[in-house]
Amino acid sequence: MRGVSLWKWRDDKAEDIYVTVFEKHYELISLFERFGFKCVGMNSRGECVYLKSRSTIDYSDPYKAFPFIRSDFSKAGLIPIFERFHDRLFPYSELKIRKREIEEETAGNGVAKVYIGTPYASMHYEIGEPVGIYRIFEGDSGKTYKSAVTSYCTITKIDVIKNNGRATMSLVDFVKNAGNKTVFTPEELAGIYTKNNVVMLELLYNGFFGKGYNVIHKDLKEQGLFDAHP
Repeated sequence: MRGVSLWKWRDDKAEDIYVTVFEKHYELISLFERFGFKCVGMNSRGECVYLKSRSTIDYSDPYKAFPFIRSDFSKAGLIPIFERFHDRLFPYSELKIRKREIEEETAGNGVAKVYIGTPYASMHYEIGEPVGIYRIFEGDSGKTYKSAVTSYCTITKIDVIKNNGRATMSLVDFVKNAGNKTVFTPEELAGIYTKNNVVMLELLYNGFFGKGYNVIHKDLKEQGLFDAHP
């Protein structure tokens, strides 16, 4: 639930958030430190107190900065995803799901996501780049109102699995690295691996806009950002 807790901390606008943990829990401490928590002392029960403060966010590392994104970025991208994949990969951003169901599914999936694409040409994304997640509505009508940017992430890793038919990673390693962060089964991943170009992006799920605040295609087009549906 760490992602949900940090989202709530951000939205509540509290200055600090803290957790307590006994020194013997090395893996848990390592996880807290990865997300920018620092030990500031011990309480009366002998637990380490780990604190994260808005005023000392380390923006050099997307995980330490989570759930925030640095405001001085010079380039941001967009990742279009069909709704049937979007709603499984980004459960908090699904348009009609109930809050209780969202929290349970997000806790299982975590905040690190893997997006796998099969582009026709080379990718233009960069590590550390913020990206908007564009949910492509797959119905027959109403696309311009129902297709929308729902979420925002940070790219933390880029793996070119295959380039013009040449594999740079074995199928076994591809499936292993995708792990449980993707919506695809091992069998589906094997099918994707047959494509000429395969790219795997690891994303940090920084947040979502929420119902009524998503940026629909109509608004993007009217402001000259899209000539057509991505």
